[in-house]
Amino acid sequence: MSPGSGAAGGVAAALFALGAESRPGIDLVLELTGCTRCLADAGLVVTGEGSLDRQTLNGKAPAGVAAAGIPVIAASRRVLLGGIVSVGNSAKSVSPRKAP
Repeated sequence: MSPGSGAAGGVAAALFALGAESRPGIDLVLELTGCTRCLADAGLVVTGEGSLDRQTLNGKAPAGVAAAGIPVIAASRRVLLGGIVSVGNSAKSVSPRKAP
């Protein structure tokens, strides 16, 4: 099974057999929306995630933006990351805080 093919992997396996490729979601979203140009001038990005977890580090918006060297604030319902997290070529601090 290839990374990103999902738990069952059946549909992904068929698509891979037909020549499809797996890409991080943030890469595809930035490409389709043209937001790569917007991010070039950004000093900070605020984004939301249902869960900040190990999957976040593999192509979700917060990690994709941070890998581009842009500071990120991510609001999330559930935070399973904490401490120092490696993103791209640098280490980032993840500080879980509950909303008041």
